[in-house]
Amino acid sequence: MRQTHILNSAVMPKAGCYNLKAISANDFFLIIQKQRQEDPEGFFTMSWIGYEQNAQIIADKTGWRPPICRSVTEIEHGDRLLIMRLKYRPEEGAKGKPVQPHDFEYFEGFYTERVPVPSYIDILNLDIYEAEAQRYINELAQLTGAGTVLDALNYTRRLMDEIEDGQDERWRELHEDYTGLLRMHFDPEGYRKESNSYL
Repeated sequence: MRQTHILNSAVMPKAGCYNLKAISANDFFLIIQKQRQEDPEGFFTMSWIGYEQNAQIIADKTGWRPPICRSVTEIEHGDRLLIMRLKYRPEEGAKGKPVQPHDFEYFEGFYTERVPVPSYIDILNLDIYEAEAQRYINELAQLTGAGTVLDALNYTRRLMDEIEDGQDERWRELHEDYTGLLRMHFDPEGYRKESNSYL
């Protein structure tokens, strides 16, 4: 079972990739209840809640009061994060004042040490020239340090956009160039093997 961390702020204590999604307050508390049912001894549940008010809200909603912890947050690859974050910045001297569940926004997320990169084949299974897929490929290439390969991808894509009707052969050539660049970056071993086979 992966470790689940309950926090009162969206901290990033380690370098890596954080994938967060907003959830409802009800879902936040239901996830904690389910986690406690699956892990009643708390071996895989870690509270980093630093305020009594947060702990009391969780206790009122789930029946379990997380222990207060003001240590530096520690997480590992694959861990889940459950975050309740105050929607506003407290005024000076306001810490300790009463808060309600609706004063918070809630998130569920996961931490990985590296960006999860799909295989080259999975990328090709996308509609790679569709706008959303293009954004995804460009963002993924940036996150994985594509550098000059990304520049070449974007240049090749611009050339493809300039092709006029009837230039099918030219489009196929550029398509091969584009997919070759994708393979060069996302499947370098396969790219080298294929290149060597033509020698």
